[in-house]
Amino acid sequence: FPSHDTPSPHIQFAGGVHPTVLPSNCMWADAIVIGEGEIAGLQILKDFPNIDKIYHETKIKNLDEIPFPDRSNAFWCLF
Repeated sequence: FPSHDTPSPHIQFAGGVHPTVLPSNCMWADAIVIGEGEIAGLQILKDFPNIDKIYHETKIKNLDEIPFPDRSNAFWCLF
């Protein structure tokens, strides 16, 4: 895992089922998202460089408010 002794312009954050159920196993990350991560991910970027360790996100009520991801440059889309 990367050393936190030197400042880095990169953010490592963990999200999904594993950090939601066992956040203590993901303490290597700069930030942990518990719950839905679409809104929390944007908040982490806005908070940089003063990010919190844990972000809690509630369930999204209207999925139509979230845009589809742009996967036009994704390598796996070529196959």
